[in-house]
Amino acid sequence: MGEKKTYIGMNPWFVVSVIVVFIALILSIIVAWNYWFQTKRIFGSSEIVDSLNNIFNDVAGINAVYKGTENKGDFYELNYLLKGVPTVISVTKDLKQARIEGSNWVDVDELKDIIVDVYREERVHNKLDVPNVELFVMSYCPYSLQVEKAVLPLRELFGSRVKLDIRYLHYVLEGEKEKTENIRQICIRNEFNDKFFNYLECFAETGDSSICLERVEIDIEKLNDCESKRGNNYYLNESMFSRERVDSAPILFINGKKIDFSPRSTKNALSLVCEGFYRQPRECRALMPRYVPSAGFGFGIDESNEIKFCGE
Repeated sequence: MGEKKTYIGMNPWFVVSVIVVFIALILSIIVAWNYWFQTKRIFGSSEIVDSLNNIFNDVAGINAVYKGTENKGDFYELNYLLKGVPTVISVTKDLKQARIEGSNWVDVDELKDIIVDVYREERVHNKLDVPNVELFVMSYCPYSLQVEKAVLPLRELFGSRVKLDIRYLHYVLEGEKEKTENIRQICIRNEFNDKFFNYLECFAETGDSSICLERVEIDIEKLNDCESKRGNNYYLNESMFSRERVDSAPILFINGKKIDFSPRSTKNALSLVCEGFYRQPRECRALMPRYVPSAGFGFGIDESNEIKFCGE
């Protein structure tokens, strides 16, 4: 008799499992490819120029003239005339990051906001080589403190390129303590000028003059001498000057023109000051905070965007 042969059939569940694994592998490859294509796609220079031109077309009043492109490896440098000013804009080849010459890299989505800030219709028409910025305040007015916190960072950015003067109103709302503090700040401004802005930054943060006098190392004996002997005359002269120009605080002037400072952010302050230059320096392309500082003492954030004054 011949041998009986036994045939072992393939398990159907095994076949199904292999097919499922194969399909899952194919789907994973497709998903990975789509992700790579979307996140790592490299754009040609003409596509990037078209994208920038679309941004310029969306911004009213921007006369953008394209002058050429340079390949810089991971990014392109695009040369433009923006409102007649030669400007270099760098864009990564994946069209995700961009920067205007002299500034930091940002997401391409933010580029339009920056262009609007730098090149929008001007609000300061008087131009000077060294812009004159005057801020009228009351030392305890919460909205004065808010604007001081927005404007003071520009002093460190520009240094002597901008003349920044803090002026004091001819009346107070917080009684003797505010008059005393006004006189103290005027004495520091007039006789300890190199320490004045550091003192203001400290006072806006803490609201405590004793802490700030120690922090910025002001000679207390000399300060007391100023307050007792010359302070009232300083304040009288200050009051005569402010009485002719303002009746509430805070009020901002740039190159002699009263400015509608809204929103009260450092970024907007930078834009306004830069409009006061005959020729804007590189500092005008610096990235500054867009948030509005909180009113009063401390370094919080105001989300209401309300514009309020003391003494109206």
